[in-house]
Amino acid sequence: MKKPSTTRLPSTRKSNKATDKNRRDAFRFKQALLGNGIADFLTVTEGSGKNKVPHKHRGKLKGLWETLTDLNKKGNAIFMMPNLSDGKGTKDENIARVNAFFLDYDGNEWKHISLDKLLRKFKLKPHIVVKTSEGHYHVYWLARSCKPNKFKAIQKALADKYGGDPKVSNLARVMRLPGTFNHKDPDRPFLVTLEHCDKSLPSYSANELLEGLDLQLVQLPKAIEASVEAAVLINQNSTFRSNKAITKDEAIQYLQQIDPSDRDIWIKVAMALKSSFDNGGLELFLPWSAQSKKYDEEEAKRQWKSISAKGGVTGDTLRYLARQGGGASNVSWSRGPENMLDFASMLVQDLSERLKYSPIEDRWYAFISGIWLSQKASVEGVVRQYLQDFVRENPRHPLSTRLASIAGMTEVMRFASTDSRCHIRSDVFDARVDTVAVEIPEGMGGQKYAAMDLTTGVVRQAMPGDFLSKPMGATFIPGANCPRFLTFLSQITGEDGQLLEALHIAFGYAMFGHVRDQVMFILIGEGSNGKGVLLNTMKHVFGAYATTVSYSLLKKHNTNPNAPTPALAPMVGARLVQSSEFGEGEKLEEALVKNITGSDPISYRQNYGSQTTFKPQCKIFLSSNYFPRISFEHEAMWRRLFAIRFTKKFAGDQCNSNLEEQLKAEASGILNWLIEGAVKYHRLGKLLWPESTLKYLNALKQGADTVGTWLKNSCRQVEGGAVAASEAYASYKLFTRNNNQSPIGVKEFKDVMVKKGYQAKRRNSGNVFVGLVINE
Repeated sequence: MKKPSTTRLPSTRKSNKATDKNRRDAFRFKQALLGNGIADFLTVTEGSGKNKVPHKHRGKLKGLWETLTDLNKKGNAIFMMPNLSDGKGTKDENIARVNAFFLDYDGNEWKHISLDKLLRKFKLKPHIVVKTSEGHYHVYWLARSCKPNKFKAIQKALADKYGGDPKVSNLARVMRLPGTFNHKDPDRPFLVTLEHCDKSLPSYSANELLEGLDLQLVQLPKAIEASVEAAVLINQNSTFRSNKAITKDEAIQYLQQIDPSDRDIWIKVAMALKSSFDNGGLELFLPWSAQSKKYDEEEAKRQWKSISAKGGVTGDTLRYLARQGGGASNVSWSRGPENMLDFASMLVQDLSERLKYSPIEDRWYAFISGIWLSQKASVEGVVRQYLQDFVRENPRHPLSTRLASIAGMTEVMRFASTDSRCHIRSDVFDARVDTVAVEIPEGMGGQKYAAMDLTTGVVRQAMPGDFLSKPMGATFIPGANCPRFLTFLSQITGEDGQLLEALHIAFGYAMFGHVRDQVMFILIGEGSNGKGVLLNTMKHVFGAYATTVSYSLLKKHNTNPNAPTPALAPMVGARLVQSSEFGEGEKLEEALVKNITGSDPISYRQNYGSQTTFKPQCKIFLSSNYFPRISFEHEAMWRRLFAIRFTKKFAGDQCNSNLEEQLKAEASGILNWLIEGAVKYHRLGKLLWPESTLKYLNALKQGADTVGTWLKNSCRQVEGGAVAASEAYASYKLFTRNNNQSPIGVKEFKDVMVKKGYQAKRRNSGNVFVGLVINE
């Protein structure tokens, strides 16, 4: 019998970094799936030998890591159970919670694929990608509120669509742990690596996963049993699946609780199924009807044919009938809502995925057609529809009269607002740094808005868990172009290709909800050079993600630190902030600029309001004729300024008073240009600093060194020489004013002189600087 392989590792000195990375990969993987708690692991000898007895290990990874890695070095494979067990066993019946849906791909088509291309294969971006051997991957989507009886069908659907292993479908399945070695080929162990792990993505419900990946669970037509499910793909020409009120697997669950013997209910069910699924609902209606002793297949088909798919009864009818256990008009309501509080609880249970309440703001939000809206009319429209459906289906219920009134709706919403199941913090909205909402044309999907992944440029169906609350200002039209805009850019940049590319990436970066590059953009140049038109056009296309602030907010001024700061409020949630007209010689409010361009939370206070904090997402674009005054020594500020110089000037016949409107007409094409810039930024991982910007900033910085210029022109170095500090500062101050420059303060002057190597000493005659004299 061949001995198990023992992994040969590099020397300790060389392997420390690799070992640390392996450990980080394993812990990040486990934490993403199971948090910091206990997990179930399995080890088994790999290779061609016999007597492969698996061993179970349960505990925290920190305590088991040394044991697992020792076994791995001896040729054992290390697996972890992604789903949470009850601690009593490792069988399917022991699974307490579904943590993730996962795909085990072991084909050959992904052998030479890049990570970016792999991620673009999925309309719904995965949370985790693990490379288990050359060309083989495990792909994970974190799950939310998935019932165990749905898991197997979804797993098989994933395998069917993407060519994965269909056997990877049981709840208690174990998967390879990143940071350990795969010993299937004992002569060439393969290090399992964590290629991608993004916990900022929302977790997905079963329905969101099915819709996002174009999968749908349907009932086999033989019988209505929840355990008999099959996953099939939706073949459509459009980008998204139509947004039904209910899915077929939900309809199946409701039908199990409804008695088909009552003819009124039987007809209502037929109407609801046809309204929801058109003629596709017949495959559910017939087997459900067959459970009645009165069943006549021909009569059922005739009844089905006579029903319009556009009737007033919707899929929500099934939900009500199922809850009532039959729903006849003379039903006993002991099982239904007994009072308004009970009804509010029922509403939250049914609508909590698309209806949220922020206790801090005292504001409701509703998920409508792809984005979350907080307008009162939108929210009340969702609640009103729910109440109207209930009253229409249950006219004899004791609460129906009350629920049909405005006072009743107000009372229900007041009770619902106290239910923590629908509570949310407002900072959850638009927190996805790599995603924006875009409007899509009618017919491209079932919703008005879709989610745009800025890392790939792929548009997908927006889910409630994306928590998108604002759209871009242009409709996303695939293939739309913007020839007039590109000509305009070429003109204002003087056909500088490097500057054009830098602008492209800079505005693409602005679409992201992070400030990793920590810069403020300053567009410099005298009037009539196009920079104002450019920023106004960008603000239009950015839509709700853009705002404008007064330049006075960015200007240095002395204020009470405890005074209200309402001017900061527009920056909350904004990604592009436009400002203009900085005065000559004015200084920036440096502390504020550092905060906005950094990632630390910023505090602000409205007039008469309490203090609030927000995490900055915005990139400031300041348009000005003058560059702000910055001390030569202030390296942190110089590092944060991305200056773009516009040297062209357009006058007379070269001016086009209708240019802004002409560019706005190309908004969809400009949006595509922005998305392309965002993808470029993501792939590059940083901004592109053009040579013209670097030279300009260097010249500005040297010009800001007023002390250095004074020393060069008005002084000379003399060993043993000394100049009175007051005389030196007076000479410096006169020099700067004669050269139309602004002098720095006396204390800063002393600090700069010391940094430049001139010691400050105290003598009997007063303070002096040593090592120089002033020219006569």
